[in-house]
Amino acid sequence: MNKSHEARHLLNQREKGVSIARGFASMKLRMMLRLFLVVACAVFFYFSGGKPIFVLLIGIYLGMTIQDFSWLQSASKPWGFMKSVLNWKEVERIANSDS
Repeated sequence: MNKSHEARHLLNQREKGVSIARGFASMKLRMMLRLFLVVACAVFFYFSGGKPIFVLLIGIYLGMTIQDFSWLQSASKPWGFMKSVLNWKEVERIANSDS
């Protein structure tokens, strides 16, 4: 992402706010892929006679999702403070530039 795109994204967050639900919505393709992989591993586990590797893979995919959730939660907590200290005129200037 370039600075202009990041600034527009930041302005969008200022208008809509930062939340865990919006974070997951922005990652919906990644979450759908992980859900597909978990289901595929569960199906392979069932049809392979209970090979433990598929349980391990399910744990890895669920762990990645939990890690994303905790990151989104920790990123959304300081948003009120960040919103008050950011120089929004500078952000708007960067958003309107071509860089």
